[in-house]
Amino acid sequence: MSIKRFKATKDNTITDAFKADLTGRGTSGSMGASDILEVFSIHAQANETSLEKSRIIIEFPVDGISTKRASAEIPKSGSVSFKLKMFNAEHSQTTPSQYWISAHPMLQSWTEGSGMDMEAYLNEGVSNWYTANTGDDWTTAGGTYPNPSLMHLDDDNAPMSFPSEYTQYFDSGTESVDMDITEFVENWIVEHEGNAVAATGSLLFSGNPSSGETITLYSTSGEYKMIQFSTSSLLEKNTLYVDIKGDFDLTAAELNTRINALIPGLFTSAIDGSDPSKLLFTQSVAGIYGNTILSASTEVGKTLGHFAGGKGAKNNGLLIKLSGSFEDGTNSKSYYTKKFFSRTSQFYMKRPIIEAQIDDVNKDDRGNFYRETVRASDADNLNTIYLYNRVRGEMKDLPGLSDGLLSVSVYSGSTGDILDSTGGGQKQSVKVSGGSSATTVSAGYISGQPGVYSASFAYAGNLDTLYDQWYTGTTAGSNLKIYSSGSIEVKPSVTDAEYASPSFVVNISNLKPSYSTNERAMFRVYTRNKNWKPNVYTVASQAAPVDIINDGFYRVKRVADNLDVISYSTGSTPSYSGLSYDVNGSYFELDMSILEPNYLYEISFLRKEGSEYIEQKERFKFRIDS
Repeated sequence: MSIKRFKATKDNTITDAFKADLTGRGTSGSMGASDILEVFSIHAQANETSLEKSRIIIEFPVDGISTKRASAEIPKSGSVSFKLKMFNAEHSQTTPSQYWISAHPMLQSWTEGSGMDMEAYLNEGVSNWYTANTGDDWTTAGGTYPNPSLMHLDDDNAPMSFPSEYTQYFDSGTESVDMDITEFVENWIVEHEGNAVAATGSLLFSGNPSSGETITLYSTSGEYKMIQFSTSSLLEKNTLYVDIKGDFDLTAAELNTRINALIPGLFTSAIDGSDPSKLLFTQSVAGIYGNTILSASTEVGKTLGHFAGGKGAKNNGLLIKLSGSFEDGTNSKSYYTKKFFSRTSQFYMKRPIIEAQIDDVNKDDRGNFYRETVRASDADNLNTIYLYNRVRGEMKDLPGLSDGLLSVSVYSGSTGDILDSTGGGQKQSVKVSGGSSATTVSAGYISGQPGVYSASFAYAGNLDTLYDQWYTGTTAGSNLKIYSSGSIEVKPSVTDAEYASPSFVVNISNLKPSYSTNERAMFRVYTRNKNWKPNVYTVASQAAPVDIINDGFYRVKRVADNLDVISYSTGSTPSYSGLSYDVNGSYFELDMSILEPNYLYEISFLRKEGSEYIEQKERFKFRIDS
């Protein structure tokens, strides 16, 4: 399944913009029921230094993503990309250009709100600019997120061990968001599945501090606590003073006691069992955000081990805003206004989504197997064949098979299932990647596809048919376990004696006129060279040939408005709309739940010839029923 989509479960616009009188601000306004989401920055509207901001908060269902992974519809980490997609909403107001938008992970849970007023901000409630939930303020106004610029960082700090934002540039200003947020989503899944790990740090304290020195600890909620060594007893917000008046001799043990007493619930501090002058810190809430940084104003008398090793993140959604100087007034310029469709928009296909993109293209050369030639490179001479382990209609991994233990050999003949020197075939020599010769080829598991294995090799012999055997153990030995045997028809060399630019006829052989939204359809794509000229005998005695397109792509459009629902993924990584092929031709699978019901859709195809892309003229239409 090349694409899965997950719609937002809640969204809201929060703002500190002035109301019409340019005196009061709309900080209590909540716009969670609006069909539009909005970001902007307005500079010097009320006076020379005034600044107004609007931000978006949005959340997606990590539980749904985790469920799809558990059922193998989404492959494991490393084999899938998660893209945030938010769609531009045209409007009659001014639209900024040449700016950046950023997405940050939220560090606090929040309530969506039910307001709709985006002009006078009369619908007050939560969430809003100051409040996340009823009786629960944001740690930082405008939404709590890991913001290094607010953490009073100095040169002593290590960088965040995990990205705190992803960005996208908008040139014309009317673009839609298409942003890779894979690391955010993967860590949401880790935390959702109960596998989060707390970050740890350390402080080797070998001398008395000077007055004014500080140690700062950051919490997973976005809060920070500063320990300042001072002769003052004045307590400021977030600052915990350790009195060093007189001849006070501060030891690591003393500091450990004070930290645990003064900062309950955020961190634990303990003396290192092997070094009594060293403190070990552990964040109280597992995850990667917040106290991934241990700060100190100076290294005199201290050696820091910055917080690291955190894993997982609580899914509180994303904060979408103008980036840095495009929001904070540094550019002395307004960026007003960028709008997107919300999750309640009447435009079904333009609601915000997270799209899981998967490159599940399998290029099985069993029906497209060419003999080795000196006119091709070692890489071009390689053919790849596949084993598909389907059990009772479901793809499953081979039982009891460890990685790297599946082998493939090819033979000149076949006797039942056992192929060896005493049976019907002689083992053939082949070449593997790099051009070295072998009689046994290691098969690999296709990442993210249960029960699918492949092996690649080149064959230079004279046989027109090879018989392949997939096994573990030793051939003809007592530990031999054969999983599959098959045959391969060997074609002449992959190169041609003359230049030719082929044309193809394309057809979807199993296309239905309509599908339901709960179907997962496998489309079989028949391709044949247009120049095939059968005679009467050929038509009567042979099936029409299948000519494989090595690099093909599909596209799905909505006919009513020519909206690209799935585009050709020619320049994308992963290549989510590539065509797979096997001995029967090309194919692809489509999850119909991503399509809006009661509309007509159209499939078209693109193929790559050398460095050029050629679009086929054929179009195939179908309808989605509710």
